[in-house]
Order: sequence, then structure tokens, then C-alpha cells
Amino acid sequence: MKWFHHFTKVLPFALALIGAKWYSHAQIPGQSYFDNTGYIEYIAGNYPLIISVPHGGYLEPVEIAYRNCNGCVYTRDSFTQEIGRSITQYFFEHTGHYPHVIINLLDRSKLDTNRPIGEGADGDPIGEQAWNNYQNYIEVAKTKITQDFGRGLFIDLHGHGHPIQRIELGYILTPDDLQQSDPTLNTPFYINRNSTKNLINNNPLNLMHSELVRGPFSFGALIDNKGYPAVPSPADPFPNDNEPYFNGGFNVFEHGAHFSNTMDAFQIECDQDIRINGGETVREQFSQACAIAIKEYLSLHYGVGTIDFDEDGVLSDQDCDDFNANINPNTNEIPYNGIDDDCNPATPDDDLDGDGFNNVDDCDDENADVNPNSDEIPYNGIDDDCNPATPDDDIDGDGFNNAQDCDDNNADIYPDANEIPYNGIDDDCNPVTPDDDLDGDGFNNMDDCDDNNVDINPGTNEIPYNGVDDDCNPATPDDDLDGDGFNNAQDCDDNNAGVNPNAEEVPYNGLDDDCDPDTPDDDLDADGFNLVDDCNDNDASINPNANEIPYNGIDDDCNPATLDDDLDADGFNLVDDCNDNDASINPNANEIPYNGIDDDCNPVTPDDDLDGDGFNNMDDCDDNNANINPNADEIPYNGIDDDCNPVTPDDDLDGDGFNNMDDCDDENPYINPNVAEIPYNGIDDDCDPATLDDDLDGDGFDNAQDCDDNNANVNPDAEEIPYNGLDDDCDPATLDDDFDGDGFNIAEDCNDNNANVNPGLNEIPYNGIDDDCNPATPDDDLDGDGFNNVEDCDDNNANVNPNAEEIPYNGLDDDCDPATLDDDLDGDGFNIAEDCDDNNANINPGSNEIPYNGIDDDCNPATPDDDLDGDGFNNMDDCDDNNVGINPVTNEIPYNGIDDDCNPATPDDDLDGDGFNNVDDCDDNNANINPNAEEIFDNNVDENCDGLIEVTPTKPETPVSAGNSKDYLYIYPNPANDFIYIEKWDKYQFLVEIYDVNKRLVLRKFNTNQLNIQSLANGIYFLIYYDEMGERIVKKLIVDRK
Repeated sequence: MKWFHHFTKVLPFALALIGAKWYSHAQIPGQSYFDNTGYIEYIAGNYPLIISVPHGGYLEPVEIAYRNCNGCVYTRDSFTQEIGRSITQYFFEHTGHYPHVIINLLDRSKLDTNRPIGEGADGDPIGEQAWNNYQNYIEVAKTKITQDFGRGLFIDLHGHGHPIQRIELGYILTPDDLQQSDPTLNTPFYINRNSTKNLINNNPLNLMHSELVRGPFSFGALIDNKGYPAVPSPADPFPNDNEPYFNGGFNVFEHGAHFSNTMDAFQIECDQDIRINGGETVREQFSQACAIAIKEYLSLHYGVGTIDFDEDGVLSDQDCDDFNANINPNTNEIPYNGIDDDCNPATPDDDLDGDGFNNVDDCDDENADVNPNSDEIPYNGIDDDCNPATPDDDIDGDGFNNAQDCDDNNADIYPDANEIPYNGIDDDCNPVTPDDDLDGDGFNNMDDCDDNNVDINPGTNEIPYNGVDDDCNPATPDDDLDGDGFNNAQDCDDNNAGVNPNAEEVPYNGLDDDCDPDTPDDDLDADGFNLVDDCNDNDASINPNANEIPYNGIDDDCNPATLDDDLDADGFNLVDDCNDNDASINPNANEIPYNGIDDDCNPVTPDDDLDGDGFNNMDDCDDNNANINPNADEIPYNGIDDDCNPVTPDDDLDGDGFNNMDDCDDENPYINPNVAEIPYNGIDDDCDPATLDDDLDGDGFDNAQDCDDNNANVNPDAEEIPYNGLDDDCDPATLDDDFDGDGFNIAEDCNDNNANVNPGLNEIPYNGIDDDCNPATPDDDLDGDGFNNVEDCDDNNANVNPNAEEIPYNGLDDDCDPATLDDDLDGDGFNIAEDCDDNNANINPGSNEIPYNGIDDDCNPATPDDDLDGDGFNNMDDCDDNNVGINPVTNEIPYNGIDDDCNPATPDDDLDGDGFNNVDDCDDNNANINPNAEEIFDNNVDENCDGLIEVTPTKPETPVSAGNSKDYLYIYPNPANDFIYIEKWDKYQFLVEIYDVNKRLVLRKFNTNQLNIQSLANGIYFLIYYDEMGERIVKKLIVDRK
């Protein structure tokens, strides 16, 4: 896009920086540098951006005095330093460049670098040096930016505590300035007051002053679009009356463009929701959003850096419309929309086949052979000449083309015609529709006895008993097919002459020979099963439903699989099998000992006492060994229960739970591994030679010599350790306590090396020693208020200490802070005896009386506060209390712009009451004529006061070449319905914005000749046209859907 280019013009600028030796060396972008006081930090930059953070410092060095000036503000802009650093980092992440950043590290109570030096440093020499260094850093950064880029932007970062949670942007313009209308704000008077004057006079988008301050491309709009409300901005164009607002301080005023500086400047005041209430998370989110908004602002208005404003992935230097994500080089061209979608003019948008006809006239714009100049070719299914009136088919005019009409030369023959039978012609062009053989059975009318029924013809078999001559042969019988003299109604099988009511029933042949169902043919025993299923049809007790009776030799249930013998199917019948119900018991089974069952059907096979020692398994603990049984003798230590008696011990003869292997004395139950060694008895009680019986502590002295044989550190060779309560050397004569000999041992004496310190002495205050060894006796903080003598300015008065609240006018330094005022609380230089309101610095004998505020500002009741003009009416009733000629009893003088009688109901202007005054209303005596009136065409009256007599619009055939810039821009229709069209006679890129009467932007389009305005309600709008050559045209637009 042409609009977003890099500036190459460098404005001449020079700055002499005197005494700045601290800036004599080359600096690395992003690196911090500090001035010679150490209180000003400069982060070097390489971009035309300066960020100043004057009020975010924390340091309060004692070498710099606290500021104490009349009217000074000391409150820190909390967390602005952190936000400034985060913006710097995010800006680098998004651009690869660093801004120049200057940070005051001092608390505002020590130094304010956003005030003149006298107020900012309050005369402190170090503070003044730091103040000068802060401003010098700014000047150095400005010089570098001017040299490298020609111009740039200075941002002063602050935080406000106002109740409205919004960002306040300060351009030095006052609330009254911002409340002006856009045309007024766009006059030189207000432009020259703006601290971004350079940008207003030279910006790539050719935006007006009001648009840069509160328009859609203003910084307020960019930050508001990211979720942070701001004033001024499109959503909040100005602060209302009585709303607090900071419009920019000393730094913006000093370094802004309104003083012919090369830098533009504005102030950002962050609200408390951003800085404090939302915590670190919100601060970081805002910092990133702010960094992006600054990047966008610089790219849009200063031409530095490229952005992807519409976020379509293509940067602005390659995107021909960076405000429309659907338009970029990566997009496919959409034919016929009048837009260069792919940013490639060579890609055709119309006349795609190149035959010289566009889409409106060409019925097939992808085929060059089809256009209004081509000849129509019959029967090719194509409208070659794009004229539907030229016939391509249906020569006979019967409504059917050649593909459908089987005879296109006969209008009586076509698909919708009725087929006429037997005329030999395909009347309906459907070969399927028969002309003869109407039933389609292959026999024509001459041979077919019913040509309407496909089932009746000479080729069909006669269907008996239907009363129809199916085969067209009367000789074929239709009933009594077997010729036995009985027809189908009487004969149960008309195909078998042997079956009829006169025949005899033949059993088991499966036929009802006599056609009588009551005569049985099967199941002669009447048990419900016929011969096929019944294995004995002469015995009703034998059938598939009968239960099998074992061992009777009969197949009772007619199922050979059901056993009659050998019920357990183990291969042995009842004669040989001693249990025919258990397949595991039979002569071939192995005897299972001790189960009490004759498993092998052999009583001789033993089931118990397998070793034959006379004891069965229940009494014999090993039935496979005849030497082991209850009569055997127990053999010790062989690991076998010989006598089958667990009570008889085989091991552990002393019964102490340990066998012979582990027990060193198996005949004494008190000697075993679980017994505790008894010292000094000469016995290995625990069967562990390693456990000592004497000299238990292993210090080389036995019990007779060692006074503590359980502590290796206590023996005759040990050194006595004081105060441990032990006779370390086993010598009672060696002292263990009361080394200072004051009669108190260490338990009572808090210093046993000083005889002057013990519980019998008096406490000496403030010597830092607990003389009486009693922590409850105060050595400091005698008044018990929690503060010692160093901090407490009166240690004998518990109500005076650093935590106490200062009580005004009592003559005491209650909080031990000389800076907290006891009198003259508002710091206006007047104490309570002279000051009638000591809580308001604006009220004192030195103040000027402010009329009408109901306050005695100068503490002088004699100074008037109301009726300043002395006309007998106070300010509440007098609309101009400085003019005696203006009051409720004065007559109103029209058009003088003054409410002479102080009655808004009396018109001074807008005499016709249509809402427009004489300046805007071209006929103030006719309420139907005003700027909001609807223009009536062709009546020679300018109803809407736009200076034009409207006529019914017609689209001009050729461009108008008059001198007025409006002549080459034509908008129609107007009034409009759902669409408007823009006709212009140049090829410049352009922007169109539509605003409602409340100056709200309702539509914006780039390079679009057809605008969809269906979303706009009926009413009056203003259309503003901009092009890349700087042309700006305003047209009034009326939307009227009747």
C-alpha cells in the first residue's frame, strides 16, 4: 500500500548537550545505563520512541531531602515502573527494536521529574542533578531519533486514581478543547495546542486533527479495541463536565510538538484496575496490549515498521488493503466483485475469457466462443449469441428440443403427446409406450385374446380354477384336472385320480386318500406321535415324550442315547459296577486312600493304614513309615515327630523357643538369643559373644573404675565439660557450674562469666544488658509501647511512638515523624489560628476567593461569593453574574448569542424551533428547513441547508471535469435504500467512512465502489471520502426505505 511507507525526509535538528560525559560512549540497545547519581536509569533504544516513567520510583535515600513545597504532590504512581519495563520488553518481542526508556528510580517524595526543577527537586542539590540528568537523557534520545528517523514519539507513562476506570490520554488539550465539535477542533487554534502537532500536519493517512485524537485510528481507538477503555477515543470522545481528567504534565508540555519540537508527545494515565486491582497478571496483559498498540500507532502514522493490521498474515507493505483480511496476495481473486482480492492487477476480475464482453453482457464468461457477437449454432445446447430469443432447438415449436423430440419437424409428435394405439407411429417419443401389444406380452392384438392383460396370451399356461382363458385356448380344462369326476371344490387332490371322496384310506402313505381328515393315516396308538417319530406305534406308553425306565430292556423314550444300563457311562453295567451313578467308581478305577470309598469295587484293596503298623491315617502322622506311630519312642534332634505327639520335644529341650543350633544352652530357658544380656554376671545370657558383660561403653574402664559405664565420654581420662550436669572425669572435685562465683549457677545466672550479672542485681536501663537476668524487666521501651528508645521519641509515654496516629494541634510529635504535620495540616503555610479550613490547601488567607463555590476561600467573610455584578440576583438566578445587564428582568435580544433574560426557554436563536441556530439554519423562520430536513428533489428549495438544490440523480455518461474536487466523485442513489455506488474518475486508492448525526462511525470501506448499507437505519448520515493524494470530500447521505 502506498500509504504505509518509511519516511525518508530527515528534519534538520541539532541539540547541544553540555556536560553529558556519561553519554559519551556508544550504547547497546536494550542495555540499562545509570547517571552519576545512580538514581536515573536509561535503557538505550534504536527506534523513534521514547517512554518516560517519572513517578514509579521506590528509592528514598537519606542523602536527598524530602520535598516540602507548597502544593507539591508526593504520591507514587504505583507499578508504572513495572508496566514501563514490561511494555519495553513486549515492544522488543513484537518489533525486534527497543524504545528509549528513562526511569526515575527515586520515590516521588524525593524527586518529581514531571515538574519544573524548582518544584521537582525542591532545592536539593543531588535531586537537582538527578532531575537535570533525567531531562538530559530525554534530550539525548530526541537527538538520536531526529538524526536516525527525522521525527518520533515521546510517551510519558503515569497512573491516576480517578474513580472512572479508564485510560486518560493527554495531548495538552483541556476538557473544554476536547468537547469542541470536530470542525472546530480541526482549526489551527486547537491544532497548534496539541502536543502531536507534527503528526497532525503530516501523517500518511491524511487524517484530520479530530480523527487523530479520537477517530478510529487514534491511539485511544487502538488501545480501546484491545479491551482497555480510554478517553479520548471513538467510544469516549471527551471527558464530560466535572469528570476528573489529566491532559498532560510538564514532560509532555516541554517535549511535545506544540513547542516546535521534532517529537510528538502524549501522556498515558493508567487506571487502578490496570495497575493495582488486577495484580501482576492484568499488568502484564495490559503491557503487551499497550506495546502492540504503540507499534500499530507508529506504523500507521509514522511509517516505521510494518504491521498486519487486518491480521491476515500479510504485512502492510505487501497487502493492498491491510484493513480487510479477505484482501491480500494469498487470497484467490473472486471474479466480478470489483475488488483486487489477490493484490494483483493482472488477475482479471471480469471478462475472464477475454472475448471483449464483461460478465453483465456475456452469458458464459469462461468461453470466448459464447458472447453477444457469436452466431447461434442449432442443437448444440449452448446460447452462443447470449440471446435467449434466438432458437437453438425445437424447430417445430412444440416446446421440446431435439434431444427430447423424436420428430422435431412434426408438432404433433413430442414427449407430452398421447400415444395413439395401432397407428404405427411413436406419437409420445417413447419407444416403451406400445403402439400394439399394449400389455407387452409379445402378442399383438390379432393373436392376443386380451391385449390389456400381460398375463393372458397364447404363451401363458392355463391357471386352473380362475375362470379365465389364460392361454387363449378354450380346449384347455380349467377344473377337475385329474378327471376323476370330482371338481376342485370336492376333490382334496385334483391332480391325483386315486384321491377323491370315493377312495379308501391307505395307512402310512401320507395321503388323505378319502379326502376325510378324520380317517387316521398315522399314529395308530394315538399317543400324539406318528410312525416316523414313534418307535412303537402300537404302544402308547412308548414315544419320544415318555421317561426312560432304567434296567427294563425297553427304549421307552424312543431315544437310543438315553441309557437303560451303565447310567454313569463308565463302561461297566450294573452287574459289575458297585456304584452305577458315579463314573469315577468302577473295577478299572484306582483306589484313593482315606476317602472311605471302594473306588475300584474291590474290598481287598486297603483304604487306610498303608504302612501296616496298626494305626490308621487319623492316628498315624506318617502312614507310609511303620517306624512312625503313636507307640514309637521320640528320638531327639532328628527332625522327626517319631511318636506322633507334637508335645514331645525333638529340639529346644528347655522350651525357650530356640532349638539347639541357635541356643547356646538348650537346658536353661533363661539363656537364648532373645534374652537381654545381664551385665556383670559372667554369663553369655543372649548367646552373643559380641554383647559386652562389663565396660559397656567400651571406653577401656570397667564398672569398678567408670562412674558411668553407659557413656564412653564419661571416664577417669575424660575432660570435665562445664554446665552439662555430668561428672565427665569421674572426679566430684572438678567444677561444673557457677564459674563467676556470684552464688548463682548457670540455670539462674544469665551470664556465669560476669559476677555483675545475676538475679540479685538491679536492671540498668539502655545499657543493652539483662543485668538482673529477668527479661521481663525492661532495659529499653520503658513505656511498653513496642518501640525501643532509638525509635521512640518519648520512651516514657506509651501514646507516643511510630505507630501512634498524629493528633493535630496538641503540640506533640505523636507518631515520632517530624514530617507528619501537627498544625497547618494542608501544608498551605497557615496554621489553624489563621486558616479557616486546615484540611484544604486551597483555603487560606493567601487564596483568592472563588465565586459561587459556597466556600470562604480567602478566610475573609467580607469577600463576596455571589452576585458579583450587584444587580440584585445571585448566581443561582443570574446566568451571567459578571454583567449587570444580564439577569431575569432583562429583555432577550435575538441573535446576540447571549441569554439576556436568563431564561433558556426564550429563544435567542433557532426562532423556528427546529433545533438548529441561525448559523447552521439557512432559514430560521421555517422549521421545515434545517440541516436535518429531508431534501425534496426538484422543488428548487435547499431544505437541508447543504448549499445544493437537489434534483433527481442520473448516472453521468462521462466524467465531469470541473475544478471543484467534488465534481469527480459521484454517489448514487441519494436518498439510498440498501446500496450506494461511488463513481470517480481517477485510479487512486481511497477510503470511505460514514458517520451518523451523532458523529459515530458506522461504516468504513477501502477501495469499494459498491457499499452495502442495509445495516443503517433511516436517517441522515455524512460520508467522508479520502484518497491517497490527500483529497478529502464530505457528502451528506440520506437513507430512506419507504
